[in-house]
Amino acid sequence: MKKFFLYALLLLVVACGSEEKTEVKDVPTASLSKSKNSDAFNQSFKEVMDNYFHLKDDFITESDTLINAFAGKMLVAVDSLKLNELKGDAGIVENAQSFAQSMSA
Repeated sequence: MKKFFLYALLLLVVACGSEEKTEVKDVPTASLSKSKNSDAFNQSFKEVMDNYFHLKDDFITESDTLINAFAGKMLVAVDSLKLNELKGDAGIVENAQSFAQSMSA
């Protein structure tokens, strides 16, 4: 029985004591290329996002007047979002219209 444990211990040391190391190569990520959507859509979406980020910051600082101002600006930007310029399959466009309508409600 002692020989069995000795061989098992020796096998464990040999298996775990390997000096072989594999190198992990960093694969550079592809930079963001030009958007597939039109410039008109990108500009209107940028306006929505800018107003959203201002609104988020105003909630953090608890500024009621700025919250009301940017909430109104964001609603106007969502309503004027150029979804007809959105490129993609019908499901993407329908989802975007649904989300825009739910934000306006």
